[in-house]
Amino acid sequence: MNELTEHRKPTMSSREIAEVVESRHDKVKQSMERLADRGLIAFTPVGEKDTGGRPGVVYHVNKRDSYVVVAQLSPEFTARLVDRWQELEESAAKTALTQSNVPATLALVECAANLLRASDSGKVVMLRKAGQAIGADTSFLPDYTEDSAPGHVGAMDTASLTQLLHDYGVGMSAARFNQVLAEIGLLERRSRRTSGGETKSFWCITDAGQKYGKNVVSPQSPRETQPHWYRKRFTDLLALAGMEGAA
Repeated sequence: MNELTEHRKPTMSSREIAEVVESRHDKVKQSMERLADRGLIAFTPVGEKDTGGRPGVVYHVNKRDSYVVVAQLSPEFTARLVDRWQELEESAAKTALTQSNVPATLALVECAANLLRASDSGKVVMLRKAGQAIGADTSFLPDYTEDSAPGHVGAMDTASLTQLLHDYGVGMSAARFNQVLAEIGLLERRSRRTSGGETKSFWCITDAGQKYGKNVVSPQSPRETQPHWYRKRFTDLLALAGMEGAA
């Protein structure tokens, strides 16, 4: 079993060398023992169970010594060993790059979540998308996160403004109602650059407005929010806007 970590020098096991040169594992180990007796290589024995679950021992050698072993066993397989080391080192470099990007990515997600005033469920969406972008494991993230208004315990049902205006029989367009909410300080305009270089604007619920709704991360873009309003508090929101609903 090979090891490639930032704390240890990379090694290759006698079992993997046997696979490379298409030889028996015991034959490879015997050759390694003879080379070690002559002072040509050094190996580290490591206890390991074989494919049948039986206890055994494999020898680990560094990169240089692995070449010596293969040259002794099967010179024509040296190129194959070179290719294998290159594959391992490229994989290790990719893993190291991913790990180094994690702190910066998390800091960026935190900054974006605060800037967009994202709900807890929205933050989970942002983290999942960020993790996928750098190849990190996101399986630990919850599939569902409860969002609730300040002062309320437990999840609260939300809906889009268009849906709620329809349900409550309010004779005003969502576009006009958004303008009213912006005038009383519950909504504000934000903007972002698209991949084509254009500027796209979107609505974001302010800190004061989060008593009545939450900012849902857009499924189309994690850099954009979509306001959703708590159904239980929509009548209060209507009152603030100076209107009443039929529902």
